[in-house]
Amino acid sequence: MCTKKNGKELMRIFTKYYSGCHVDESDSEILETLSMIEYLEYYADGGELCARAGPIGRLFKKPRVPRISRA
Repeated sequence: MCTKKNGKELMRIFTKYYSGCHVDESDSEILETLSMIEYLEYYADGGELCARAGPIGRLFKKPRVPRISRA
């Protein structure tokens, strides 16, 4: 079962790595979850571990990041 807070964290991590990004150790638990369900996949870039959208993740457009309005 996934709580609303867990869902937001999964979406934040998915968005962060969608286009490819070096893996941050603090994200490793959620990255593992997202890779098991094929939303993200791992690859090597210059000897460093990176992650990007996987087969299922690429079916979705890159999620929009909410804009912060400044008054």
